Amino acid sequence: MTTFSTEEIAKIKGQARPPVARPYFYSAKQRFVSQITQDFEGFLILQAAEIKQKTLAWIKTANTLEEKNKARDELLAVYLDIRNTDAEERIAELDERTNEFNSFRENFITNGSDPSRFAAIEEVNLIVGSLQKPIDKIILQREQAFHETNLVALLTSRLDGEKTTADTIKELNSWQTVVSSYKGQQSS
Repeated sequence: MTTFSTEEIAKIKGQARPPVARPYFYSAKQRFVSQITQDFEGFLILQAAEIKQKTLAWIKTANTLEEKNKARDELLAVYLDIRNTDAEERIAELDERTNEFNSFRENFITNGSDPSRFAAIEEVNLIVGSLQKPIDKIILQREQAFHETNLVALLTSRLDGEKTTADTIKELNSWQTVVSSYKGQQSS
């Protein structure tokens, strides 16, 4: 509970409502309506009227931004889905090529038997190194695609958490009623 000064308590008492008459706000996260606390009521009463007007203006601005964000959110979700599908397809394709090479290299070096049998032959190591270079580039591309899937998952999660919904709009609008319920303090 917030501690208010004696002077603040007197100002609060002048505008305070009975507990049952305090305004309510909607919580998008919890999806239900809650009544403001006595402390928040005191905060609103102590706020300067001009700050409350600026708050109401920002609520209106935020509403406009949220409406604009709906289409952006939908488009971004489609884009991220396409990007993720593409990255996953690249990973599968690159894994296939890498696995083909690994199988070839294993059979080439071992000739189906002891893997150390030809390890001492310098040219065997040189040719395998030459053949490995393009595969190293493929492995780098695969790592890039893998990291892209992680980035897309992170962005998708964040987008889902910030997505404009009917509930988020309802919550934003409910604050307008709460802030407007108290006249606040006039500037001196």
